Amino acid sequence: MTRRPLAFLPAVGAVVLVLVLAACAAEPGVRLTVVPTPPPGSVSAQPSASATSATPMPAPTSTSEIGGPGADEVVIGCASGVAAVNADGGSFLVSEDCARVVLGGNNVTLRVTGASVDQLVVQGQSNVVVAGDVTGLTLEGQANRVQSSAAGAVTVRGDGNTVAVAGAIGTLEITGANNVVSAPGVGAKIVRGDGNTVP
Repeated sequence: MTRRPLAFLPAVGAVVLVLVLAACAAEPGVRLTVVPTPPPGSVSAQPSASATSATPMPAPTSTSEIGGPGADEVVIGCASGVAAVNADGGSFLVSEDCARVVLGGNNVTLRVTGASVDQLVVQGQSNVVVAGDVTGLTLEGQANRVQSSAAGAVTVRGDGNTVAVAGAIGTLEITGANNVVSAPGVGAKIVRGDGNTVP
């Protein structure tokens, strides 16, 4: 029996290598990455870049600047003394007196200028609120802007929030960084954190 030289093996190896590399080559076209969105009402465990490096926003100068009247506003009722808005985006209006108004969402514009509110709670990020007289205002989030004609007590827990009150604030408590509060005066204040601007 005679042995044949294995001269064809390098050629077969080259063909196999070309086929393997061709299967790994990128295909032309648009490539999409889908990132899941959290369910409504959930809070991300990861702080956003804007939350960790927030810069103070200028105080609003007029009602029309932040949340003036809009045709696309959704009117929210006050059932059992509570009006709640849980949304990502959109414009909303609370037009009746309400013991407690709670805004939990992001990028929401909320007006409560026609109502008397005992407690206004703003949770989330990048919300804009225009309110009339508020007995107590609490911000728990990042980069929210609130304008009020009067506020008895203001509590800010978060970073990069802006609060503008036309009248004097009775008590002010801030826990966070880079928050801006403007008012003609403050009765008592406790400020914890860096870069906060208060009257």
